[in-house]
Amino acid sequence: MISTDSKFWVRALSVTAIAAAGLVLSGCSLLSQVTGGGAAGTGNDDTSEGTEDDVFSLVPGDCFNEETNADTISTVDIVECSVPHKWEAFESIIMNDATYPGEETTQAQADDACNDPFTAYVGLGWDESIYDYSFYYPTEDTWNDPTLQDREILCLAFADDESMITGSIKGANK
Repeated sequence: MISTDSKFWVRALSVTAIAAAGLVLSGCSLLSQVTGGGAAGTGNDDTSEGTEDDVFSLVPGDCFNEETNADTISTVDIVECSVPHKWEAFESIIMNDATYPGEETTQAQADDACNDPFTAYVGLGWDESIYDYSFYYPTEDTWNDPTLQDREILCLAFADDESMITGSIKGANK
């Protein structure tokens, strides 16, 4: 098991990586509007091999792998949780700020907002678990987009060692 201090730094680096991905994702919202994406189940219905869905169609309980192209993450490969996967969405939180609070404040709010739901979902806190969490969060562009009005923080779980997960981690207690 990784020490608490080591897990803190792994977690800090993970949050930083997700923050960088958030900047990339800001273009995804606009892409989904142009391509008609964004509704849940836009891919085929067979999730045993995965469906390609807009990243904004994820809901808690979805297991998925990221699909990337050169500069943006616009789709994810949603799979049955029994299929090996990297990520599991476990909580959706809608921010209620009147104006965009800034990237740093949004990240801090997302980190705080995902902590207790992670413990409730997995059965252990991130510092005791073999899993950890990260999140997708609104960027200033997606927040201010008049069509999207993105306010969602989506909490995501992954394996500490970044290995593939087979099965849902809901109630795993590990």
